[in-house]
Order: sequence, then structure tokens, then C-alpha cells
Amino acid sequence: MKDLNPCSPLVSVVIPVYNRSHLVGRAISSVLQQTYPSFEIVVVNDGSTDCTPKTVADLASSDSRVRYFSHPWNKGAQAARNTGILHSRGEWLAFQDSDDEWMPGKLEKQIHILGTRGYDPFVSIYTNGLQLNHQSQEVHSLDLPDIAGKEGYARILSRSGPLFQGLLVSKLAMERIGYLDENVPAHQEWDTAIRLARHCRFVYLHEPLFTYHVESGHSLSKNSKRDIQGYAYIINKFRDQIIDILGKTGWEKHHYTLVSRCLNFGLWSEANHFLSAIQSKRTIRYFLYRIFCYWRIKPSWISGPLKRFKNPRKVALSRDFATFH
Repeated sequence: MKDLNPCSPLVSVVIPVYNRSHLVGRAISSVLQQTYPSFEIVVVNDGSTDCTPKTVADLASSDSRVRYFSHPWNKGAQAARNTGILHSRGEWLAFQDSDDEWMPGKLEKQIHILGTRGYDPFVSIYTNGLQLNHQSQEVHSLDLPDIAGKEGYARILSRSGPLFQGLLVSKLAMERIGYLDENVPAHQEWDTAIRLARHCRFVYLHEPLFTYHVESGHSLSKNSKRDIQGYAYIINKFRDQIIDILGKTGWEKHHYTLVSRCLNFGLWSEANHFLSAIQSKRTIRYFLYRIFCYWRIKPSWISGPLKRFKNPRKVALSRDFATFH
């Protein structure tokens, strides 16, 4: 990378943490190792009951770039992020999860691209990432959707996009959308990206610049109902925009996604509920899902083997990860 401008903007890196005393140090260290020098870390302890307060306080006392704030009780990750945003000093915001890692050049590469856009506060940069499953030791690229350009808003209404770990956004843009919605049960990044897309142009940096860790024993099914509630919350919140831009077909596609997720989680009654909301009942897809609901068949039993057969690159990434990391 070229030499940095001595007036490089300050980036506030917000890290919410709840009962992650054994992992938060890894996340903070990956930020402290950034090649971009102008940043602060705003850690918000969200009412942890383990040793997280001491772990973070010790790190803050040893490095002045780490600032520590705390909630008296657990309010949720979105509330913790909002607290971090309100206490941030930088004009740009980045986010890190307490159990994940950044690659050393993440901020520098994002700021470099931002500089080519004149540091426009209504340009947001997001990056691709790697997912590491600690149980299977499989690594694969997240390959997030590209929501840049004129069709970006339509694409983000059709499916989730940027993750917080890879997002760089101005504090002004966050103020413009009224900060983060603290009522979203899940898929908070999707909600945030939809709201930002009304004001910002996104730039997608395809290079994986963070690692999303899936710890041993972690399973989305443990929070399956919250996942479904979050997805339903978002499509209902933006129902008018979805129908206006994607049409009723796009609206029903979201319901099929909810049905599929419910079936894979074993939430049979919920699957029937979302299937009943679909109006186009004389289709092969509707008939197939009705069979799945009746016989309690999980779509992953069929699609899982097909995906593994079609994605040999995941195996190659797993072999190379130790060297890359």
C-alpha cells in the first residue's frame, strides 16, 4: 500500500462483548495489529457475568487505544453497539465481534478505497471473509452478495449482505438512520444494510479480510426460533419496499426461505404457518414444500450432499488455512 496521509481519519472500532472472556482478547489483538495506525477500540461489556470486565480492563490499562464501557445488565449486541457508537470519537466506524479476527491489512485497504472516493461519508465499504468451523476444521469463503451500484437496494432487499465484521461506515451515516435497531431478534446486519442502502453507496472489497469463527459445539439450531423471528421481523418491517421493488414474487420467495429454515430446524408448525401465507399455491414448489411439511422432511437432507459435491473449493481452503492464517 502507498504511504498513508498524515491526516488519515480516525476509525472507531466498536466491539460488543458478553461472557467472552476467553475469546475477546483474540478479537482485540487482531485490531491492535492493524497496519492502519489511526484507530481507537471501543469495547462495550454488555453485562457479562464471567471474567470479561477484568480481561478488557487489563487490556485497556495496557494500551490507551482501548477504551472500555459497560452496561449494568445484558441489553443485547445492538444496544452495546449503539453505546459504542455514541462514545466513539472517530468520524468512521468499524465493527468487530468479540470472538472473530481481522486480517492485519483490513482497515488500511478499506481506508485506501475510501480515499479514492474522496472520503464521502455516504460511501460504505464492506469486505468478504472466511468462515472457520472449529469442529470440522473446514474453512470457506463467505462470498457475500455484491450490493454496489444502482441495483444494490433491490439486492439487499432480496437477501442479507454485509456482515458487521467487514463493514466500514461513517458516523454521520449511522446518525442519519437513527443508529441501530435494538429490537431485531437476529439478522441485525441485514436490517442495518437495508437502512444504510437508502442513503449510502456500497463498495464491496471481495478479498477476505476477517475470519468468522464457528466454535466447537456452536449450532445455529440452538437459536433457531430467534433466527426465524429475526428473518420474519425484517421482511415484515420492509414489506412495502420488498413488494414495491421485488414484487409479490420476491415477497413469496422470502416466505419459502422461512419455510425451508423452519423445516431444517424441525419447526414443523412454524413451517406450515409461513407456507399458508403464500398465495401462489398452484406451483410445483408449493406442492413440494407441502409434502416436506406433511412428511417432516428437511430440505438439507437433499441439498446438503449436492452442495458438498458442487463445492470442492471448501476442501482446498481447509488445507491451505493453516498456512494462510
